[in-house]
Amino acid sequence: EDIMGRPQAELKGQDIRRLTPMIGDEAFQRVFDEGKDYSLFLEWNQTPVFAVMAPVVIEGRVDGAIVTCHKMKKKSETQSRAAGKPDGAGKDRGRALPPLVRFGDIIQRSKTMQDCVRMASLFALSEHPVVLRGEPGTEKRMLAESIHNSSRRGNGPFLDVPCEGLSEEEQRNMIFGERGAALQAQGGTLLVRDVEELTAANQYRLYQLIRFRVCHGADIARLRKVDVRVMATVRQPLIRLMEQGKISQDLYYLMSGLELSVPPLRERREDLQQKLEETLKDCCERYSRYHVLTSGAREILLAYPWYGNLFQIESFCERLILTAGKRSIDEIAVRKLLEELYPELYPELSGGRPDPKADGGTTDLAEAAFCDLAGEDARRIAETLRKYGGSREKTARELGISKATLWRRMNKYGIR
Repeated sequence: EDIMGRPQAELKGQDIRRLTPMIGDEAFQRVFDEGKDYSLFLEWNQTPVFAVMAPVVIEGRVDGAIVTCHKMKKKSETQSRAAGKPDGAGKDRGRALPPLVRFGDIIQRSKTMQDCVRMASLFALSEHPVVLRGEPGTEKRMLAESIHNSSRRGNGPFLDVPCEGLSEEEQRNMIFGERGAALQAQGGTLLVRDVEELTAANQYRLYQLIRFRVCHGADIARLRKVDVRVMATVRQPLIRLMEQGKISQDLYYLMSGLELSVPPLRERREDLQQKLEETLKDCCERYSRYHVLTSGAREILLAYPWYGNLFQIESFCERLILTAGKRSIDEIAVRKLLEELYPELYPELSGGRPDPKADGGTTDLAEAAFCDLAGEDARRIAETLRKYGGSREKTARELGISKATLWRRMNKYGIR
């Protein structure tokens, strides 16, 4: 009654799937079809809840389930101040943009992304640092905001700072300085982008911030107590970064516990399809236009690897709709724009393709595009395997994919 904000008389006898749509079909399938426990993090009436679903088994058959809910307390402003908020920090708290993204805003039709979001929701229960690994344009920032919003720090600020392209002094001032992000995020969360770009001295400062909850800028004698949860994004697995000397051993062992890989859209066909549909629709509405894609055009878009993920899709669709000369957009128009915008990623389609009908068969343009792109992926895998003497573990780590995914692709492309 307390969690759902309704009396027992209204709740008794109701279908739990209707009352709690945030639980999702995956949880019910795991419990009722497989007879396994399922834990998840969700929100009811803006109350963070950790829930555990357990099957009720009678004579070897799942006859029902029990859902046990545990409320989590948000971190209050009073607690944040008691943790040692520096003088003057309160005046600038309003500068931190309020985080708005929640787990439900992330596209997750695919099983792969559902597993990723579920793991991220469990990380929200912890106070330890979270490391999000993924390609450019993946949902790393969205997941970080969602973790923050679902944690006990959800009422506090959320700050996002970059590391790449900054000098050691600029990094120090931006993150650890007198008016740096670490102090402005007091009571909340600090997201450090591309943490491997931090200099050795600033990596040590970050280590102190995480391990001892202290912060210092240029003057190491001026240690200030802070209450901040740290998250970070990386381009490669932490172990790989440590081996390359890009991240210190102390920081690696401190941050490696809650590391999460965000899968690219090309490995999530259902999510890719939804993102393309939503983006094209938004662009048409924004410019008061009406365009439709032919089936061949859709297949071309679904076959393309989208190494820029969400960002690349949004910019491509914007250009496609703005420059469309007719209502129906076919595969020729899509392929031409892909070649024009991303020639380095679409080399084979610029010419030299064998005649599809040369051997009497019929090959669709979308199939040809898929074959070309698959060939590029196969070459990349083969070259990396050769680089590491056939080690699948090191190859998967270099490519940022799991060993299971690498093995499937090797079988698909006939790589031995």
